[in-house]
Amino acid sequence: MAGSSFSFHDQFQSANDWCNRTGGGGAGFPTCARKAGADPHVFGHGTVLLKYTDISLANPTAAQLGIDPSIVEFAPERWREVFTAANLYAHAHNAFHGFPTFQRTEASDGIRFWVVLLRGTGPAPAGNGVTWRDIPAEEVFPEVPAGASSFLSLPPQTWMERLDAWALAHNQGAALPTGWTANYGGKWVVGAVLFEPSAVGRVLLSGTELDYYTEICAQESQWPLPMTTTGSVRVIASSDSLAPPAPLAVDEAPFGDPLYVEPFKVDYFRCVARRTGRCLVAVLAKGPDGVQMDIRPRADNRRLVYFGNGTSRGTWIVAHRFNFTTQEGQGEVISYFRGPHENQEFAFELTPDTAGPGQIQAHTIGFVKQGILGIALPIMSFAYSSFIRLSPGMDLRFNWVTPS
Repeated sequence: MAGSSFSFHDQFQSANDWCNRTGGGGAGFPTCARKAGADPHVFGHGTVLLKYTDISLANPTAAQLGIDPSIVEFAPERWREVFTAANLYAHAHNAFHGFPTFQRTEASDGIRFWVVLLRGTGPAPAGNGVTWRDIPAEEVFPEVPAGASSFLSLPPQTWMERLDAWALAHNQGAALPTGWTANYGGKWVVGAVLFEPSAVGRVLLSGTELDYYTEICAQESQWPLPMTTTGSVRVIASSDSLAPPAPLAVDEAPFGDPLYVEPFKVDYFRCVARRTGRCLVAVLAKGPDGVQMDIRPRADNRRLVYFGNGTSRGTWIVAHRFNFTTQEGQGEVISYFRGPHENQEFAFELTPDTAGPGQIQAHTIGFVKQGILGIALPIMSFAYSSFIRLSPGMDLRFNWVTPS
């Protein structure tokens, strides 16, 4: 079973969102393993479900949990700090163990994180089948040399998969890392909460059930398999995206490196934006220049373009029009320049149809920068067909990400 491309935090959130929506369990956590299903774009994801009788929920502030809230979003490699903090919080509140769901809420007293508090009363049948153990690291991570600490830097998904495999191999129903580790006389151990088979349910939930936008959007856009990209950040290549024979005129770009984007990629970007609120895309020319495109869905079908940031100085954004009757470009219709001391963002509205008040009739955009002696250097532009398909009902923000 190959691991999911969805982030570690998102997998925890999705498992618990599913429990909340369906009542399928009191709480849950992912095994971070996946299995191919009938639809090649959508996988079955291992999920462990906990009994209502064995859990309660807490919603402490980051301060009460004892963490810097920024590490949750910006330092995912520090996941064990969040796990150990939840464990300490649970002990301070007379619970056997606690783990974060990575769901968060904004409150007047700061960011709050949801924590599942576990009840553990020992082995069944006298107890509820929830126990704790220090497991030798070499049993969980056999590829790591005995005594080595390199397992500490392995991705959290690997920890979840390996501990789950260890649990099943030792007649347990599931295992969950506490985040704690120790070294006793040169021997590393990892702390884990163990669940006997009677204490948990195990299900394979599809990416659609878990609302994994990466799989849903791959399915909707029919991204050709194998799908090698992950997450919401995508790279649009320059002329390398153009496959022979030469494309139709509407698939050509008016100047610079041509940014032709295959229709399935455009549909994927739009799907991600609709499902998550935004899609960030790296738009790269063949040289060192690049632009970050931030796509955000609108409530209407308008196309608003925003341009300008601190590194956009000395650059133009240019709009071009296409003549569908003659199947050729009609040239530049408008351009906006950011001077050396102009940092502010500005916006304009494009329409492929007859322009109304405040609108510009155009079908694509491109980017130009100021070269030596003020000479304009065309960098790259979108193919007409790509931009027409990408832009309806979207706010599109473009920020220069390489030095001018």
